[in-house]
Amino acid sequence: MTTSKDLCKIHGMLIWSEVQILKSCARMLPKDPIIVNIGAGVGTSAVAILEERPCAFVFSVDKNPAPLERLNLIRCEIDTTRCVRLLGVSWNVGRNFPFMVHMVFVDGDHGTKPVERDIAAWLPRVTVGGIMAFHDYKHPNVPLLTDVVDSFMSPYKVIAEHRYMIAYRITA
Repeated sequence: MTTSKDLCKIHGMLIWSEVQILKSCARMLPKDPIIVNIGAGVGTSAVAILEERPCAFVFSVDKNPAPLERLNLIRCEIDTTRCVRLLGVSWNVGRNFPFMVHMVFVDGDHGTKPVERDIAAWLPRVTVGGIMAFHDYKHPNVPLLTDVVDSFMSPYKVIAEHRYMIAYRITA
């Protein structure tokens, strides 16, 4: 059976230590958490979350169909009914999203304005005690992403950071 660790090796979008942060964050969430995954890619993050928390429900947001995500969920023997694609621009989806969520993982458009818009749209949807995590934080190819995240997320406690991944606990 294929796993998220295998997907790291095959696709290289996330490294295993970053995936372990996602898994650790998923373990911190309450029973049957609702998680938003921005940037479906090949599905490594959705697989990792659902490996760790099979009763979670993941809304995977991407402006592209990203069929490899579903294929990799199947390859990894993950219940595909636990991951639903929301096709659209992530901040537009977030502005209109009708539910509160326990975690948001941002790994979509890495431009300054898109990251600002993602934070503005999704942060109000994260429950108190929930988690907001970002990939490509401190990545040399997108240095302004770090500035945006630091600016918006400074009131919150960093609960995990490694390589290009950072996660925050959301407080009142």
